[in-house]
Amino acid sequence: MVDFSNPRASFDQELEHLGHMLNELSQEAIGAYEQIKIALQENKKDVALDVVRHDDTINEMTEEINDLAILLIARQTPVASDLRRVIATLRMSSHLERVADYAVNLAEYILLNEEKDLGTYRDKIIGMIDHLVIMVEEVMKSYDLQDAKMARNVAEMDRTLDDMYTSSLTELFEITRSETTHVAVLATQTILILKYLERAGDHVTNIAEEVAYYVKGKTYEFNKSSVKARYLKDNQ
Repeated sequence: MVDFSNPRASFDQELEHLGHMLNELSQEAIGAYEQIKIALQENKKDVALDVVRHDDTINEMTEEINDLAILLIARQTPVASDLRRVIATLRMSSHLERVADYAVNLAEYILLNEEKDLGTYRDKIIGMIDHLVIMVEEVMKSYDLQDAKMARNVAEMDRTLDDMYTSSLTELFEITRSETTHVAVLATQTILILKYLERAGDHVTNIAEEVAYYVKGKTYEFNKSSVKARYLKDNQ
């Protein structure tokens, strides 16, 4: 219960509540991907449909976080680290919502295709999902622990997700050119799905940047620095 008789205590409690809400949102996003895995592994289209239906709940949770964050800024006029925490949490919720949106795209992909077709690409998709879920879990730990170094490590994990995506492209593009229309269409859909997972990883990297901003008070661009680091390594 928020103690409104003590303004600072009240603000601290609301900040903690905001953090709890963000963690709950992250768990909802992770849960969506875990359901996608079940739908893929056990051919349960009803589970995929549940992911689509649950998207409204995730959107509502994001709106609640946004509303509370804006209310805290308007009512409490926080400064310094408190303001950074509110702003970072506000931005993080938007990125988490996008991560969850990609799970809906996966669910629709499952609903559109038959088990025998999905089996060809199931392992590729599940491998990327597993890595993405670990990234979300780790970036939320970095938020809770206020650990900018851990956040940076999560951003580095995104390189693996990028590699998993690019390593599949040659095979899939070849299928789109050489197989029957039905198989080519499925391969094209799969390219898009893997791209969605790669983009979800980019959003987790953005979350890591927000954690670093909150902790250090500086703006970081981990995606760009990772590209630069790779270029320098490859061209030494």
